[in-house]
Amino acid sequence: MSLCPCDCASGAQPSVREDGACRLCKRQLCATHDNNTCTPSAIDEDKRTSAGDQAEEHEIRSLLSSFHPEVLKTRASSLRGGIPCSLEGISYDPAYTRTAMGGMNYHINIQFEDGVSWICRLRRQKLGSSSAKLQQRIVLSEAASIKYLSNAGIPVPHVYDYGVGKLALLGQLADIFIKLKENSFDCIGCLTKPDDQSIGPLVAENATDTRDGELDLLGPFSSSTEYRVAFINRQLDLISRREAYIHDAVDAYLVHRSLLDYITTYPQLQSGDQPPFFLRHMDDKGDHILVDDNDWEWVQTTCEVEAFCAPFFLLDIGAYYDGSNELSDGEKFFAKVLEEKGRHDLATHIRNGRVQHRLLQCIAGPIDDTQWFPNLFAGLLATLHGESADEPKKMWREWREAALGKYQNEERLCLLLAASSV
Repeated sequence: MSLCPCDCASGAQPSVREDGACRLCKRQLCATHDNNTCTPSAIDEDKRTSAGDQAEEHEIRSLLSSFHPEVLKTRASSLRGGIPCSLEGISYDPAYTRTAMGGMNYHINIQFEDGVSWICRLRRQKLGSSSAKLQQRIVLSEAASIKYLSNAGIPVPHVYDYGVGKLALLGQLADIFIKLKENSFDCIGCLTKPDDQSIGPLVAENATDTRDGELDLLGPFSSSTEYRVAFINRQLDLISRREAYIHDAVDAYLVHRSLLDYITTYPQLQSGDQPPFFLRHMDDKGDHILVDDNDWEWVQTTCEVEAFCAPFFLLDIGAYYDGSNELSDGEKFFAKVLEEKGRHDLATHIRNGRVQHRLLQCIAGPIDDTQWFPNLFAGLLATLHGESADEPKKMWREWREAALGKYQNEERLCLLLAASSV
C-alpha cells in the first residue's frame, strides 16, 4: 500500500513520492493527476516562484507556532547547569530561513551566555513530508546513532573550512573510520532507540511501505545480498505502482531490474556479504562532518566494503559525473593517511571503493536526471566489466537496448511500456 494517497483520486490511488506534492494547489498527486493545470506549461515561472515562496513562509510560520520558545530555553539551560540562553530564528525571517533550513529540518540557534552555541532541529512539516509514524522512527534512529557514536568514543570534528585544514580534517576522518571499524554489528539495518543498541529495520522513506495501516519496513538483514535484493525489489514495486520515477518509469525499471541480476552475478558486488557489518552515513556528502556534527539522520549498518569506501566529498565530482572511475587526489591522499596510521585494510577499501559509490548512486538514484545519470550508470558498468567509460552515453544506449530485449516479456515492464506510449 502507499504511504500517501492522491488527493484527486476517488479511490486509494497512491501519490507520487517526493515529486508528487504540488505547492500551487497544495495537493499530493498520483501519476495520473500529475499532469494537471499546475504544470510549468500552464503556469508562468514568476507565479510558480511566488507560490513556492508563499508556501515556504506558511510552512515555517506554522512550524514555529507549534512549539514554545520558553520551554526550549528552560530545557536547554537545565541541560547546561542553569546557564541562561537566547534563541535565534523563532520568528519568520526570509534571510534567516535561507541559512537555517535544509531539506528535512529547520534550525533554531541556541546561544548561551558563556559563548557556547547549540542548534535545535525542528522537523519540517511540508507538503509531501513523511508520515508521523515514519518521522518518529527516523528521529529515534538518529538519536540512537548519535548516542552510540558518543558512547563508542567516535570523534566528530568541528571543521568549517575544508581547504584550510585538509590534513587535520583527513586525520580526524581517519580516526572516525578506525573507531567505526572497532564497532561491528551482526545485521544490516538501523539503530532504533537511544537506550538500545540492537539493530532494527531500515527507516528511510524509499524503503518504507504500508500494510493494513501500519508501516511495512525492510530488515534487519543477515547478509548484504539479502538487503540489496529486498531494497531493489522495493524500488521495483514503487516504480510499478507509479509512486516513483513517473516520467522515467521504463528506464527506472530497467536499471533496477538489471541491478537485481548484477547483485547475484558479479563477485565485486558480493564482497563482505556476511557479518560483521558497520555503521555508515548513507548521505555522506560531508556536511555531517564539515558543518553539522550532529547530522547523523541517515545512518545505518552495511557491509564493510560499503561502510569504508571514501565519503563522496573526497571524489572529483566533475570527473565522477562524466563516468570516470579514476581515484581522485583526495581519495589517494586519504588512503595514505590511513596507511600512516597502520590501517592498510581501510586504505584498500578506499582504493577499491568506486564500485560501491556507483552502486549507491544507482539504487534509488537520480534516474530522472537524463543528462548525468547515464554517465553514472555507465561508470557502474565499466567497473563491473573492468573497462573505462570513455563514451558513457553510447554505453548507456547499448545497455538500454539490450535490457529492453532481455526483460521485454516481464508483465510489469510491459505495463510501463504501454503507459509510456499513451
